[in-house]
Amino acid sequence: MSTVNPIEIKIVIPCLVFKHIQDNPEMILSLMGQQQLDFLKSRIVDSLSESDGGPEINDLYVSKFGFENDLGEGVFRMNFTISRRFCCSDVSAANRDYIDFTFEYRNELMIARGSFF
Repeated sequence: MSTVNPIEIKIVIPCLVFKHIQDNPEMILSLMGQQQLDFLKSRIVDSLSESDGGPEINDLYVSKFGFENDLGEGVFRMNFTISRRFCCSDVSAANRDYIDFTFEYRNELMIARGSFF
């Protein structure tokens, strides 16, 4: 069953590094670390309405990054592929999807929240 529980990601990002994220939002993924990436992928799989085919989350990338410096708030889109392999029929399938995150950046901490449904 699909759920609408928000996914929260916390990333420590030094101010000097954060300034470069606007030009290279892919840096968010490398700053997350493997544990948070695994958590994110797990939450996405848990949110899927259909778990047939052993879904896996691959090909993550970040786009549509925006930040309002005066407010300390912004948005970004986490894009990914949901890959499935159906063993009984030896069929594979994949589709692209995304989660739009809103975030706050204060005191070198980014707290991002988004929902996948």
